[in-house]
Amino acid sequence: MRGIVCILGLSVVLVGCDKAVEDKKISELTSEEAQTLCKSPQAIEQLTNNFKAGTSEFLTQHPFNYYPFSDRNVDSTKSITDSELRRKSRIDDSFLYSADTFNKGFGQTDVLKISNPTLSATGQDSLTCSAQADFSSDEIYGKAFSTPVSYTITKADKKIITEGKFALADMKQSKVEPTAGQKAWRDKYEAELNAKDQALKNVADSEYQPISTKDLFYIYFAQTPRQFNDDELMGLFSNKWNNTSDSFAKEDIKKEELPQIKAKIAQYKDIKNIVIYSTTDGSYHDEDFLKLKTASGENAIKINDMGIFTLTDSSYDFAKKGYEYHNFLCNMNGGITVNERGVSLSVDKTVRGCTVLVPDDQAREISAKFADFKGKGKNVSTSAKYFIHIDSINGDRNTIEATLVKDDVQLIDPDTKAVILHTVIN
Repeated sequence: MRGIVCILGLSVVLVGCDKAVEDKKISELTSEEAQTLCKSPQAIEQLTNNFKAGTSEFLTQHPFNYYPFSDRNVDSTKSITDSELRRKSRIDDSFLYSADTFNKGFGQTDVLKISNPTLSATGQDSLTCSAQADFSSDEIYGKAFSTPVSYTITKADKKIITEGKFALADMKQSKVEPTAGQKAWRDKYEAELNAKDQALKNVADSEYQPISTKDLFYIYFAQTPRQFNDDELMGLFSNKWNNTSDSFAKEDIKKEELPQIKAKIAQYKDIKNIVIYSTTDGSYHDEDFLKLKTASGENAIKINDMGIFTLTDSSYDFAKKGYEYHNFLCNMNGGITVNERGVSLSVDKTVRGCTVLVPDDQAREISAKFADFKGKGKNVSTSAKYFIHIDSINGDRNTIEATLVKDDVQLIDPDTKAVILHTVIN
């Protein structure tokens, strides 16, 4: 390198003729310098920030829902009909990997690795680079994500600008051996699910209250994250307002009724535990056992069961000390759905078992009764109360999402109307 003399103030120094990389235009870079720029910490950092922003935006709109326990070895044939086995294995439990989860863990438990950055092409004002991007998260069990990524580098005021938009949605998903972090996370998540289930089971009966279909409508509006303006509320709750066309009269009605409507809705914001019922008996036992009137004296919601009466066709299970329960979310049956004016109560999860346990000292007698009913072509009559916990409100689907905690069941002799067995399925 030839030296030149530079005068700086009163001093004289020798410096190289070559410019520093940061002072050069893209077109002046050597191939080695361009390659160095592709793998520079600034370029990788900017590319990483682009991924974070793109993934956060994507997950805000489309959270990643998956099943972290789906790899567990469960007898596939038996698990189809054995609802209790499926629940214990948790193969149907999902996890929602959201933007919030991603942002909290990014750089720690959620890691993006950019490897093999390479110069692909050189232009007059920009460089085109390529690299391999790999992403993994402790909260996404047994999975990894990868994709090749292309990015461009330009310069402005001696600063490099990296452009290359990509996100989790652009990456290919693959199964991998779970990392230690993923195993620890899943163990923790399962413990949290177990604790939540136990907490639901520990809620006292007195904490549950009967509700009517009208109550269901108010519960939705009291707890939904969806926002409704005043005119929407009037249209949904005021017949008088709907039947009035005069604009000034409508405003007068709104001033009078809207505070009352909002006050009524507010009464339902803390209702989380509800009870509804079914019955096939119609005898005096129903009135004594059910006693299901709402706080305002209305009838509680009544539904049709999914076949409790078919117990007479079942055989006593000596291992489980009872009978297989034929009802909601057991034996391939679906959950509970109640609709009211476009709002749905959807009970598609349960923490209770699927066995009607029978005390040892009653088992022989009840088995004989069931055999007698079956011989006569008869079924037991039933009355049941369903204890349900409201988990959340889905404002987009107008759905109250809930969990069935337990069933309080009476089996009744169809001839004598005597209670054969009163038990709780939990």
